[in-house]
Amino acid sequence: MKIIKEKSTNIVIFAERNLSLTSAGVQGDNFRASNIKPDRYELVTTDSVPNDYQGHHYTYTDSWTRTPAGLASAKIAKLAELAALRFEKETQGITISGSVIRTDRQSQALLTGAWTAAQMNADISIDWKGEDGWTTLNKTQIEAISSAVINHVQACFAREKVLAALITTDVNTDITTGWPE
Repeated sequence: MKIIKEKSTNIVIFAERNLSLTSAGVQGDNFRASNIKPDRYELVTTDSVPNDYQGHHYTYTDSWTRTPAGLASAKIAKLAELAALRFEKETQGITISGSVIRTDRQSQALLTGAWTAAQMNADISIDWKGEDGWTTLNKTQIEAISSAVINHVQACFAREKVLAALITTDVNTDITTGWPE
């Protein structure tokens, strides 16, 4: 693999198998750039390029290093991936005493309403449709389910917070482990 890098910064701007750099400029398989000259850039042969290589996101001396822009881009992508995973875990539901309780955003809102109503009426009885069909819930049951759901949701956000902090120092942090069930 051949790369073209800026001499002063080592930032790699092109990476292809067939590159040439002459006083006329750089030429690759499908492009030519006359403004890239040997006085400012150099052609280097390497064994390979990083799998996620994008121009200007890496420097090369004897090994590859992400540039701050490349690292920032990777962190933003990893944090977005983390947020999507947290949402998936948060809304996948939980099981309480063998019953599946939905934890999607709409179910969380309905449960908040039921909890609020239960605080105003100790004798409340609410018909609730769950994954397993209809059931009637009293105040104690509503409070127990609400508590379990908020604890689950909070545990998902807490895990995301911990992993987000780790990503700021290591973009290769494994984000798939340690989630609440």
